[in-house]
Amino acid sequence: MIQDDSKSNGIQIHPRKERAQQASRIPLTPVPVLPSKTRLKLTAADRERKMQLEDDLLETESALLEAYEEFRAGSGEWRKVQRLDHDYRQVIDAANEFIFAIHGDQQDHCSEQSKKWLESEKGQAYVQWMDEWDVEISSDELPDPGLVCDLEFNALKMLQDLPDEPSV
Repeated sequence: MIQDDSKSNGIQIHPRKERAQQASRIPLTPVPVLPSKTRLKLTAADRERKMQLEDDLLETESALLEAYEEFRAGSGEWRKVQRLDHDYRQVIDAANEFIFAIHGDQQDHCSEQSKKWLESEKGQAYVQWMDEWDVEISSDELPDPGLVCDLEFNALKMLQDLPDEPSV
């Protein structure tokens, strides 16, 4: 974590989250995250947000794939494919912001615990859960319009594979 000196409220920003915000083409909407003391598992609001992001990824992946297939068949426009790719990348940015916020809270919670707790079965399960959330979703660039290749998506599966709580 790095300290954001530009604000007087002392908010700590996860380095990967900061990079994602800087690289984003649009301002990302803040994802509400509960204080780290409650980060023992995903809250109902967190699970709802995760499901919404999964739905958004599925929708944008499907639309992008359909537009790409139409373009390959000669009945679609490359601009539409590019626009849908942009939409897809915005959803990926939102998903990464969510992941970074959860993982940052997990790290904060872990750092507040005793060495004895960290060595316990519950602590080890928590650390394993935290490690599973230490991911960043990325996507490949669109292929050149003249190339014939299949588009592959992994963002939805990556998000779906993140567990809601530690397994004890």
